[in-house]
Amino acid sequence: MKNFEVKIYIPSNREDRWYVYIYDNSVQKIVHKTYKGINTEPDLFKRELICEGFKKTLELELKNGWTPIKVKNKAKPLPQPYKNDLTIVEAYEKAFKFLSASKREEKTKSDYKTHKKFFLKAVEALNWNKNLFSELDQYHFNMIIEKMCELRKCSDVYFNKHLNLCKSFNTILVDKFIIKESKVKGLSEKDYSTPEKKLLTPEEQTKIIKHFRTICPQFITKLKVLYHLDLRPKEIRLLKVGMIDQEKWYFRLPSEITKNDKEAIVLIPDDLKNDLLKLDLSNPEHFLFGIELQRSRDRSKIFKPSLFPISKNAGNNLWRKEVKVKLKIDSDMYSLKKKNNNDKLSRGWSIEEVKEVNRHSTIEMTKIYATRYSEIVQEKQRDNYGTFD
Repeated sequence: MKNFEVKIYIPSNREDRWYVYIYDNSVQKIVHKTYKGINTEPDLFKRELICEGFKKTLELELKNGWTPIKVKNKAKPLPQPYKNDLTIVEAYEKAFKFLSASKREEKTKSDYKTHKKFFLKAVEALNWNKNLFSELDQYHFNMIIEKMCELRKCSDVYFNKHLNLCKSFNTILVDKFIIKESKVKGLSEKDYSTPEKKLLTPEEQTKIIKHFRTICPQFITKLKVLYHLDLRPKEIRLLKVGMIDQEKWYFRLPSEITKNDKEAIVLIPDDLKNDLLKLDLSNPEHFLFGIELQRSRDRSKIFKPSLFPISKNAGNNLWRKEVKVKLKIDSDMYSLKKKNNNDKLSRGWSIEEVKEVNRHSTIEMTKIYATRYSEIVQEKQRDNYGTFD
């Protein structure tokens, strides 16, 4: 063994791999290298312990008379991009930077920002600020999200929402080669039940329409778009007059405003067409449901073809004040989407047809909104069950 020396190679950069090697002093060359199982360990302290174990084993084998086979010239070791030395805070800041620069809805980006804020507050509360992200596993993520719920006094719904956001942060780190695999993959959501949102009755719907006809009639047109066409909030807010095909009466939605970044053609039913014909559709650049004067509270100036887009919360705020508070009808504006699906099925539409016009990716998604689907199907077949003779 006198000619051989066992050493540990610890690279100065993150790209090269660690290994244990045997150096032959007589020929001044490395004659053996061991990589196996070393670089898969993200914890640098544990990685060094593995190397020390290999070193002692090789020294013992040399002492017992083993002669290492000289290594042949090999290709340069492949670079390793993974950043195993990032703290939890550093890794999350990187993930947030990538997600903020991605092509996602502004609402989604806002969710990322809120999630990062309270995730890091929970990390601080656990005194894990200096811990490495590579040390985390499912158990630790569960602890962090539980701490978030504790700090914010929130329910299991909150847990599930932020678990999914955690998965987004991990996924982007995998995609950007910061980590090798998601640390939170496989962690299950918590079971919870929420009360079914109340849908409008026909009588309540009529009452609401009559009410808005006196205070803000153009808002009814927006509600018809929501009810008939199931357009997304962003799509409705950014609809422009020029997106109306006034010959065939379709909305032609450009990819910039749709959720899936694809152009869409949406038929305008006669009930909605009759309302649109009463509006000023002369300027194709005007937002269909805009505001004539920015920050105006004059209800005669909102939800009309205008140069300026209306604020994101204007519709919900108006609904809450007039429907929930004044009329005391406890139903959300977007429950109209569910009522729309149920009503279509009741009129004889198939679930496939409802899926298609609503631009849902799967029938299962359509069934989420068509809350009475099972009931309607059963009722349709009431006289077709036969007899047990």
